[in-house]
Amino acid sequence: MHTRQRATKDALGNKVSFLGFPNDPGLKKKWIVAIRRDQGKKFQITKRTKVCSKHFVDSDFFSNYASGRRRLKEHAVPSVFNFPSQHPKVQRPPPKQRCATNVQQLTTQRQGAFTGNGNFDGVCAQDVDLPSSDEPSNEDTEMSSLEQQSSVSSQGCPFCNEAKTAATQNQQLLKAAQNDLKARQNELLRVKMELRKAEELEEELKAAKLKVLQITRELETDAGGGR
Repeated sequence: MHTRQRATKDALGNKVSFLGFPNDPGLKKKWIVAIRRDQGKKFQITKRTKVCSKHFVDSDFFSNYASGRRRLKEHAVPSVFNFPSQHPKVQRPPPKQRCATNVQQLTTQRQGAFTGNGNFDGVCAQDVDLPSSDEPSNEDTEMSSLEQQSSVSSQGCPFCNEAKTAATQNQQLLKAAQNDLKARQNELLRVKMELRKAEELEEELKAAKLKVLQITRELETDAGGGR
């Protein structure tokens, strides 16, 4: 049996339920494995620990079309999570003299650092902190007062919150990497322009040298004819 579940609506008006962990030890362990947690000093399962309905598939519920309510099936386990594989790290840019690197290779490296599933569910905004009842029930219970609904709406599921936080961090790191790449591209463009100017100057010097040699030969010819 599961503890009483509370229901509210998210920012898009979709119904969201907050479900307590099951009392059955075996099923409870499956839930803990599903959310990728280890019970210890940093994480303890209590009556106030909830998982929102966004982490379950529709087939995990019994639907009552007459009342519009849903009941979680007895052996249902949360399975919808978007855990990030790992957080990419952005390194400091190299000195300016190293900026003339292969832009294509740099782009590939940056893209590779940020590949993965970035579509994280943003339903819940903060850690959940909901009152619980000892009365076992699987039935969705609408909030009985506006104050209760406001309390739940301002909080959320910690596991949705973790995915949203990871997505935000990845977006910030990706933006920093894009800015870094743009700066390197600008530096590479500047180096190419300076190299082009140097090549043009070299051609001008070669032409001037040839002209000087030609004038020298003409002077030597005139001097020889005068003798």
